[in-house]
Amino acid sequence: MRTGRWALAALVLLVLSLGVSACGGGSGESDEEQVEAVIKTALTSTDPSACGESRTVDFMEETGESTGAEAERECEKAVASRENLPNSVKVSKVKVEDGKATAEVHFEGGDPDGLVVNVVLVEEDGNWKIDDFTDLAGLDRERFTARIERAFEKEGLGRPEVRCLIGALDKLPQAEFEEIALSEDETTITGISEKCEAKLEVEQATAKAERELEQEELAELEAEAAEYEYPRAVKQNFLKSCLASSGSDFATCECSLAALESNYTVKEIQQAEANIASGRMREMIETAFTECG
Repeated sequence: MRTGRWALAALVLLVLSLGVSACGGGSGESDEEQVEAVIKTALTSTDPSACGESRTVDFMEETGESTGAEAERECEKAVASRENLPNSVKVSKVKVEDGKATAEVHFEGGDPDGLVVNVVLVEEDGNWKIDDFTDLAGLDRERFTARIERAFEKEGLGRPEVRCLIGALDKLPQAEFEEIALSEDETTITGISEKCEAKLEVEQATAKAERELEQEELAELEAEAAEYEYPRAVKQNFLKSCLASSGSDFATCECSLAALESNYTVKEIQQAEANIASGRMREMIETAFTECG
């Protein structure tokens, strides 16, 4: 059972998609410009050296599994190994007030493709740092679903598994779908995975049973046909004997052979030949000739 892997493939956490390093804005820029620069660098950079400069300790601890200096080292390792970054990041609705800033971030491409999130930054020692991703402002569901589908396939899931999972996600209400996109709680997606796995197991078992039934029916038909299908040598011997002894033409002999095959099984012919003195074989042949006129 690969339910855990299925859930992992579908669960696109902001911790992984958005948690990257950034640098502060250059001198002479307004607070709004510095905030925008920090966010763009944070979400498109793979340079681990700026983790401490661009994020608050609280943010690094919240998005990691360590505290203090260890949280920053964990951040640096994660950033250095990141893949599938967004192609572009659009920052809008920047608001700055009393050492705190908020902004709306739109993602194009990469893992977070289709996401629009609200970001909070705080000013520490003259530098703006990312402190939180508060909530989801919007979600292009079609694009994000395509991203999840690619993740499923990367996990090695087959097409039937992918179709089932994506189909189940497509049926979710928008609010529940957005919850999956942001939440670390795997309950919903794990439940979907388990239902898909059970569904596929039933389908596979049903298909197997149908194949076995078809094979049994085919074997029965072949066995039944074998009872009436005369061996090639028997057919040839009958035709030669008919043409030589009865004075009949080929068409009549061929018709008589067909009549024998239609009326008597191979086993019945063999039994009649084995007891030729009973006259049964002669009776069968005469009946066949009579049918052929």
